[in-house]
Amino acid sequence: MSILSISVLVILSIVLIIVLTSIVRLNAFLSLFVTALLLAVATLPDRSVVEILQQGFGSTLSSIGFLIIFGAIIAVVLDQTGGAVSIATSILRKTGAHKAAPAIGITGFVTGLPIFCDSGYIILSGLSGSFSAKGKVALPLIAFVLATSLYSVHCLVPTHPGALAASGIMNANLGYLILLGTLFAIPATLTAYW
Repeated sequence: MSILSISVLVILSIVLIIVLTSIVRLNAFLSLFVTALLLAVATLPDRSVVEILQQGFGSTLSSIGFLIIFGAIIAVVLDQTGGAVSIATSILRKTGAHKAAPAIGITGFVTGLPIFCDSGYIILSGLSGSFSAKGKVALPLIAFVLATSLYSVHCLVPTHPGALAASGIMNANLGYLILLGTLFAIPATLTAYW
């Protein structure tokens, strides 16, 4: 396949993703999946597309599929029941409005343990404005502390589905990883505030 034809396929794929998400209003995951499937059909032999899908999806499901599914379920439950908002409000009451940045950091740390960081950020980003106003703290600082706390847990603590999957792949001692991950994630969260 020539560079020109590859470039055209890439541009068409990007346009298709934009059309599916913005005009058709299809879910982002489904838009990416449909585009990837069409791109695979356009570039690979017919039988290899199905085999590649089975191998890739099967290996993902066998190793971390349930972790991803349950993490997504917990995120949806926290969002729809208002659990994340309740946790954040409770922490802000305990710390006081003048400590809004540490409160959002603690909230991100706690809610980031069972869910993916991007889901947690979407759920909790609506609180950033109210925490900023209540604590009279700059909104970028609140957003930065929230993102840092969520990402530090996401990367370092194996109670999170991604880190748990990585520890399973490496056959690491889960207890040590939780302890060490927490010990490293707490300073990362605190560093964002100071």
